[in-house]
Amino acid sequence: MRDDELGALEEFLSALSWVPVDEAVSRTAGLLARKHRAADSGIDDVDYLIAATALALDAELLTTNLHHFPMLPGLRPPY
Repeated sequence: MRDDELGALEEFLSALSWVPVDEAVSRTAGLLARKHRAADSGIDDVDYLIAATALALDAELLTTNLHHFPMLPGLRPPY
């Protein structure tokens, strides 16, 4: 990674809020996985944790990877 890229990455990451995964988020992620994994959707565990965190925080999830988040009805691409 070039120095200018590293600086841009550090600036981007500094604007993010980092949220720990607690027991409630873990349980919600497990419930989401149990419901959606049966369909052999190919959704990764990390995606379940991301969805559960968004639900716990009542936060808007911005992604273009809509097929990995069927558990969030109404999700649309950010652009």
